[in-house]
Amino acid sequence: MIMHQKTGKEVTEILEKASDENLVIRVFYHSKYEEPLEAEREIEVYKFDKRYISGFCRLLKGMRNFRIDRISEIELLD
Repeated sequence: MIMHQKTGKEVTEILEKASDENLVIRVFYHSKYEEPLEAEREIEVYKFDKRYISGFCRLLKGMRNFRIDRISEIELLD
């Protein structure tokens, strides 16, 4: 599946919808500490603010916080 980079407004709209409706997003994320450092991840979004997403990462099988500025691509899954 091809993901495209989004503007800040588009990212916020996707995150709001995912958070409000308990939906899953797919992102390409650049981690500073966890292997793999760059990976496509599916996240069940529980909440977000201007800097962070909190949710369940299906790749790492656990709750994680993700910095929004480390997301290079994002899409909402069905």
